[in-house]
Amino acid sequence: MKKRHPAKLAIFDFDGTLTLRDTTFGFVFYYAGYTKAFASLLSIIPYFLLAITGQLKMQAVKEKFFEIIFGGCSVSDLQKRGDDFAANEIPKILHPAVYAEMKKLQSQGFEILILSASCSVWLKRWCEKEKVQLICSELEISNGCFTGKLKGKNCYGKEKVMRLNKAYELDKINEVVAYGNHPSDLHYMKLAGQAFMVQNKKVKVL
Repeated sequence: MKKRHPAKLAIFDFDGTLTLRDTTFGFVFYYAGYTKAFASLLSIIPYFLLAITGQLKMQAVKEKFFEIIFGGCSVSDLQKRGDDFAANEIPKILHPAVYAEMKKLQSQGFEILILSASCSVWLKRWCEKEKVQLICSELEISNGCFTGKLKGKNCYGKEKVMRLNKAYELDKINEVVAYGNHPSDLHYMKLAGQAFMVQNKKVKVL
């Protein structure tokens, strides 16, 4: 894959940065319904406890949750629900100030990149509509169905930097700005000439 090097690049985390709420849990509840989603969350508590004590990787917890919700779902059916969520639900939870900044930068000639740990199933259609690039976690597919496992690594923390460097030649880009909302986002935000942290609905310059 040929690396991209637009003249200007603006990198945005999605959940909690461009949106006011997490879209992974939002989509799970949208797709599975409250009862199944809540029961599934309760069932992975033992795995989560193992992860926070260092006995299990957090990706394994995420995959266990996704296996319960998405395992065996046909690609076409789940993607349709993802497209519906992107069209009808994501616009309701956009962070007004950050979204306005994204559109402003876009109008100034910046290529916009969404760099997210959430999955393309529910982000892809929104990104296509907004004409922005997307690098994110992907769900594994087998025989036309989602397995519930991730295809490759969870796009989080240092993995975001790996994905970013694989797709872009940052040293050839004249101007790079970055937005995030979590300490784990600092890994890629440090690569930008200017970075902004979104906290408590406010945007702060780092």
